[in-house]
Parts: sequence; C-alpha cells; structure tokens
Amino acid sequence: MNPKTVIFTGSQGSGKGTQAALLMNYLEEQHGDVPTKEVETGTFFRELIKGQGFTNDLVRDTLNKGSIQPDFLATLIVGNAFMQLDGNEHIVVDGYPRTQIQSWLFDEILRFYKRERPVFINLVIKEEDAIARIKERGRDDDSEQAIKERFALDHDKVVPALYYFRNNEYYSFVDVDGSQPIEVIHSTVVKSIFT
Repeated sequence: MNPKTVIFTGSQGSGKGTQAALLMNYLEEQHGDVPTKEVETGTFFRELIKGQGFTNDLVRDTLNKGSIQPDFLATLIVGNAFMQLDGNEHIVVDGYPRTQIQSWLFDEILRFYKRERPVFINLVIKEEDAIARIKERGRDDDSEQAIKERFALDHDKVVPALYYFRNNEYYSFVDVDGSQPIEVIHSTVVKSIFT
C-alpha cells in the first residue's frame, strides 16, 4: 500500500487533534506494516513556551495574544519533521498550514518528498460549538481574548490559505461535519482516505 498523507484542518475546537489521534491509532492497528508519523505544530509550540530564552518568550507572547506563530518558525518545525522521514511512512499533519505563505511552502514540501495524493480533512463546525469545546478543555492558552483573536485569524488567514489546496488537482479535499459524534467523524475520515 502507498503511504498516506492526511492533513487535518478546521477552526480551533473543531476536533482536529482528536481525529488525528484516532487516525494514528487506526493506521497503526490496521496498516501497521507501514510506520506512522505525526506532524503537529501546536504541541511543539506549547512545549516551547515552558522553557526559558528569547525565542521561548517571543513564542509565548504570540500564543498568549492568540496570534499565528511566524511562517518561518512553523515551517521550520514541519520541514524538520519531513527531513527525518525514510519515505515509506504514513503522515498525519495537524495544525499546519495556517497562512497563504505556509500553504505555498507546504505544497513544495509535499511535492519534494513525493507524497502522492495528500488528503485534506477539513472539520467544519459552528463557532459557538467550537467555543464551548474550547472552554471544556481548559488549556492555559485558551483565554477569552486569545480565543476571539484566533477565530478572527481563522477567518482572515486560515480559510483563504486552504483555497490553495481545495482547488488543486494534486490534492483531495474533503469537508466533514465536525459537529457529529466522534466515532461518526472518524468513520467518515477513514472512508475518505481509503476509497
């Protein structure tokens, strides 16, 4: 089987992390003959802000404001992850790309590493439902102001950045109703990838 490349997109609180984790488990259980690699920028940034230093402080300040981390830094994380590949892994990406520049760079990364027919799973959810989920998870960077800022950025930058992939024949782009039960979404994701 050809290694799969799956990218989860959607607003904060849409369930990207949950669905990425479920897909990782599914791939390891059902297709364990091919290793699976997760590329997730959010966790990296949240770990980074626990440390001390100039970069740590700048990333922390950006995160607390609800702003998008700089393109070069997010792309550096993703590019470094791809550089560690052997070339035969399934790849599950969560939280990238988030701007037009990142989209262009990510397209270059995927083509350079010869990833065939990457699948974008775009989890669609109402903003009020997403906010309710965010408040339930209780993360330190989920202040009311930061949540509002991130939703504004989603509308202004993330959604337009995804048009690049939605209208590109190299990719498969699937919108999935993120308000459905977790198991139903997971089933839809698996069918979208393997049919």
